Amino acid sequence: MANELEWVVAPAKAPDVLIETEKGWIDTQLAPGIPPVSLERARERRRFITDNYFPRIKDADVVVITLGLIEAWFDTTAGIYWNSTPSLWAVRRNPGRFFFESTDYETNQRYLNRVHDLLQKINPTARLVVTVSPVPLTATFTGRDIAAANTYPSRCCGPSLKVSPTGTRMSITSLALNW
Repeated sequence: MANELEWVVAPAKAPDVLIETEKGWIDTQLAPGIPPVSLERARERRRFITDNYFPRIKDADVVVITLGLIEAWFDTTAGIYWNSTPSLWAVRRNPGRFFFESTDYETNQRYLNRVHDLLQKINPTARLVVTVSPVPLTATFTGRDIAAANTYPSRCCGPSLKVSPTGTRMSITSLALNW
């Protein structure tokens, strides 16, 4: 979310978030599981998201963000976290480009503050509602037991909501059911 809001504030700074896979092109900022498409279609979709979709936040009364997973892949070329896992094909084709991180409280707090600050620049009257909703993993890159890995994000993300960024009010709804 922070990436997309950064690009609303400064569109010229948006890195290329499209990457080739063995079956076509994906947008690393979209949800996992969206099938690869042609490069032309991927560019068309990214233009729509950047030029039309996220700029609508300027007119929103409420913005809802749900925190969930803390297992993240960082793309050293683009300088951003992905919303999905790079394929083995992409990792082998681009050695050293990606690294795995299990984000901690401080990282989550920093990004949540950044989202809040960006939203204030884009639309200072919009209310921010943040929820914590555990997303069940079927596998983990941490080496933890999957049951333990599924409870950790809520324990890590939930407390970050208790710190009000920049002393302003935030509406917070916690949906963490597995604490």
